[in-house]
Amino acid sequence: MASTRYYANPKQAGEFATNLLLKAGLNDGDAKSMADVRGVDTHGLARLPQYLDRVHNGRVKAQPNISITCKAPVMAHLDGDNGFGFIVATNGMNEAIQRPASERGGSIC
Repeated sequence: MASTRYYANPKQAGEFATNLLLKAGLNDGDAKSMADVRGVDTHGLARLPQYLDRVHNGRVKAQPNISITCKAPVMAHLDGDNGFGFIVATNGMNEAIQRPASERGGSIC
């Protein structure tokens, strides 16, 4: 059976995905991050049905309480509270960036 290709305006597709994620309970920034339309097969628009299903079934929290539970100069422990991995990892990356440059490295666990 032949497959059918559909082409969508990236701006409209991103807005559509963002609106669905907002209705599922994500905040605006997280919804926009999850609604990536750059064509990365493992994330974004291609995975939208799975993202919505995970929130709907309670497997992922739409509004996780992401927190740093232990902090030291070169490391920290991040509790993602069962949020989407992409969002939790972005928070961890931002925390690592805040580590002092004088320490020459950092780790987020």
